[in-house]
Amino acid sequence: MRLHRAIGLLALAWAALSQAGCTTPSDNAEHWQIVERFVVDEPAESFDRQALYDEIKVFDWRFEGQQDLDAWRWHLGADDPPARLVPGGVQVRRGARVPSMVRKIDLDAMAIDVIDIEVAGLREGPLRWFWTAPGKNFVAELGSWIEGSAEAGVAAIRHRIAVAEQKGWTGMIHRLRIDPTMAPDEAVRIERVRGIRYQAPTGFLDAAVQLGWKVDIGNDLRNALLAPPGMPVERRVEIPRRGRLRCSYGLAGRSEVAATYRIVAVPEQGERVVLFEDVIEPTIAARSRWRDVEVDLSPFAGQTVGLVLEASSAEPWNSSAGVPVWGNPEISSPSTGERQPNVVVISVDTLRPDHLSLYGYERRTSPRIDAWAEEAAVVFETAVASAPWTLPSHVSLLSGLDADRHGVNHRRPMPSAIRSLPEILRESAYRTLAITGGGWMRPVYGFAQGIDQFLYWPPKTPKDEEIELHVDAALELVEKYREEAFFLFLHTFEVHSPHRRREPYYSELTGGAGAPEEAEVVVTEKSSAPATSGYVVRKTFHWHRPAEGKVPVDREDIPEVIARYDSGIAYADAHLGRLLERLAELDLEQDTLVILTSDHGEAFDENGLDSHGYLYDFNLLVPLVLRLPGGQQGGRRVAEQVRLIDVMPTVLDFLGLSSAAPVVDGSSLRPLIEGQPESDVREAWSYAASSNRGIALRQQRTKYLFNNTAWIPAAGRDALFDLRADPEEAVDISAAHDGLPTIRRRVVERLDEQLSGVEIAVRCGAETACQGRLKGAGIHGFRLKTLEPDGVPLVWDENVEDEARFSVPAGQRGRYLLESLAPEPMTIEVWLQQSPAAAFRAEVDADLASPWELRYQDSGWAVHRQSDAAATVAVTFRRRGTAHESLSVDPSAVDPALREQLRALGYL
Repeated sequence: MRLHRAIGLLALAWAALSQAGCTTPSDNAEHWQIVERFVVDEPAESFDRQALYDEIKVFDWRFEGQQDLDAWRWHLGADDPPARLVPGGVQVRRGARVPSMVRKIDLDAMAIDVIDIEVAGLREGPLRWFWTAPGKNFVAELGSWIEGSAEAGVAAIRHRIAVAEQKGWTGMIHRLRIDPTMAPDEAVRIERVRGIRYQAPTGFLDAAVQLGWKVDIGNDLRNALLAPPGMPVERRVEIPRRGRLRCSYGLAGRSEVAATYRIVAVPEQGERVVLFEDVIEPTIAARSRWRDVEVDLSPFAGQTVGLVLEASSAEPWNSSAGVPVWGNPEISSPSTGERQPNVVVISVDTLRPDHLSLYGYERRTSPRIDAWAEEAAVVFETAVASAPWTLPSHVSLLSGLDADRHGVNHRRPMPSAIRSLPEILRESAYRTLAITGGGWMRPVYGFAQGIDQFLYWPPKTPKDEEIELHVDAALELVEKYREEAFFLFLHTFEVHSPHRRREPYYSELTGGAGAPEEAEVVVTEKSSAPATSGYVVRKTFHWHRPAEGKVPVDREDIPEVIARYDSGIAYADAHLGRLLERLAELDLEQDTLVILTSDHGEAFDENGLDSHGYLYDFNLLVPLVLRLPGGQQGGRRVAEQVRLIDVMPTVLDFLGLSSAAPVVDGSSLRPLIEGQPESDVREAWSYAASSNRGIALRQQRTKYLFNNTAWIPAAGRDALFDLRADPEEAVDISAAHDGLPTIRRRVVERLDEQLSGVEIAVRCGAETACQGRLKGAGIHGFRLKTLEPDGVPLVWDENVEDEARFSVPAGQRGRYLLESLAPEPMTIEVWLQQSPAAAFRAEVDADLASPWELRYQDSGWAVHRQSDAAATVAVTFRRRGTAHESLSVDPSAVDPALREQLRALGYL
């Protein structure tokens, strides 16, 4: 039921793609070009009421005394443990029956936007919640759930529920019900339940209507302008020959009254002319999607006309609840110049090239891609990703920057300082579009930069039909914008775990006789990465069976996991084939550059490893297939090593836009595509920061792995492989290789030069040993690296979270890097070895605009706001690295639904 409901909401959002204002041109249609954008510059922010508006507490229920318990009606089994007050809240344990707690509320639904539930110990769950109207009973349709998490501990987690977006949250709300857990014998602690309404700050909308915003309606993010009733958008424009206005409109938020949307022309002489009018009713279905419109402006050709986009209401309007918006208002006209080629980039997440029949795999997993590529595309046989997981690898793909340089390696968004491929194309009058599988590829991770329209898979929704709906949406967009130069980025998690049998492909590939689809799937579980391993992460495959939960996959069952993976590839091939074939049917192949690739591969027990996050070729090699307009250079296979970072400069080169490109690490593949030999090998650097596996330098014949973690026992580990003699990377030849010190020194120097974050240097004088602790939310095993691998590594305390200890002997030093800056402050506690009782403690701000130093002098420790290189005993903090670093929060930390989606993908 929940799957179909979520899919239905997504379909509503995407249905707008095929609405009014879109005619089908002939096969010889002329080329149109965007000549005027109302949203000229890339919007700096998303219009998110949660982030921008003030929070007004409607109710705030805590559990501090018996009267707080008595305010609820408790429904527990006669023999079940009672709800009881504990420090911080109320503890509820599941007994023979599911416990529930009910409270009268009697509020208008419009009075509340979100409900916060702060709960600890919800490991299995789920926690369910419901509401009712007066005189009604609780029903499943009026409610939702919060999944449990293996990471849940003693600290409460705040779960924010956007009730205003729930179907049925309307009218009077009479009662709320919470079922704290459904898991047998699970005890959870509920600390707080709050109802919150958002209220626009005084004067906010007056300023906001002057700006462009990213506005999300129904998981469809667009560049937009706000137009509250009485505050229209107006532009004076010289109308070109046969000009047309295209835009979309919708409601950001909610309303209890209808809104009328109009497009009006105001000629220099003459009366206002209403060109378009429509009404959006105050229902979930009506407000949960964008609507598209196209207006013919040719009657005003050659005139300077005021174009007004406005909204009005016959009843009082509450702009704190919702704001009418106009998405991507643009004027276009036929172009007499040469058409720029379209660009389509397809990323099939977790796709190994050696599991494609196009690359010689024994199973025929990719027949439609094979047929599309073999005669008219260039196939790169050795393409290397910059990182072995989704977020940093896609940043590299779209920016041309290596992962160790762009710094997006620890659940942080791509900084706006990075200029991506779609940003450059949008500045060159391209229409930019994206469709992704959500998760790390959601707009909140920075991938909406430069994108006019960004569709993404909803959180809390299984990915069963993701690629089918994605390709349907892509087909609609391609047909709709076939007359214009467009950039389309299409990403899918179809091949990513959970791995399931996709029929009929599973049976066809394995030779089975119509094997039934099984309920069980193969999921990825992230290990705890214990301190005893140096916080080195590994993942394992598990069966997820409805009746049994999660059970580790036996090694003898790995062939079954592979068969499921292969069936997912074949299923993706079938759907992607629809898009590739439609480009041909629309005669767009002559005008379109298509790139098919992936971000990383998948391990199936090679070197005893599952899933991804590792630096071996089974994770770092990806397919890369490029089809030029008209199939130029088709049939060529390139054996030389290339990188994903080469994609962006290649696209810009073929489009004639290289002069607009920023400085990047990649270089155009055009010489190789055109058969020109290259004298130098394109070295590939790949960084696995968040799994604590270090960096890899892959050359044509060898690969060197170096672990730059700061923790014992993994710090400084390295390995060297001869890829020609040992393609499985099973035999480490580093001990017998004379050139190892040179390679190691080069890699260490690169890391010192490239990495950004907070550098922490501990210097101890010739007669003094220095010890200390670093504490803070950002001080954990995955983000602390060493800048001196032969220096002093960090140690840990198994019983203390978010703490690192150092002990630097006399005459030595330790130099560490805290990657991925976060806004939380750090605490430093330091003492000399001979006087541990005289520890000095200080707090370090996250924003280190200038160096910050603890210096020991005769009088003891003192804080200095600058560094003194001559000081013999000191601990120095300073920011370092490129302009790409940013102080930002992981979006999943404040979005429980996003956390659940990432957990389902095996990342949390």
